[in-house]
Amino acid sequence: MDYYINDKYIDKVLTIYKNISLKLKEYYSKMSLAWAISKVYIYYKDKALEFLKNGNLDDFTYNKSVSKICDSLRVSKQEKDILRNMYRKSKE
Repeated sequence: MDYYINDKYIDKVLTIYKNISLKLKEYYSKMSLAWAISKVYIYYKDKALEFLKNGNLDDFTYNKSVSKICDSLRVSKQEKDILRNMYRKSKE
């Protein structure tokens, strides 16, 4: 990811994430996507937030993404407070 989370590739990376998010069924696959989204957030907050809002993620992957972002030491307390209010309630 260090080679592709940059200005040149970020839009393509997010398109790939969006396309694969619809196909993920396994726990570890969803967790890896959540981790990847959290890495994007560190460098491209606005793009990551837009992706979370419009990325068609299932509730589990969406909430894990938010959780992983909040786990980061690079995210301010104010940002974490805002993000924690973004959690989705499970439909199950």
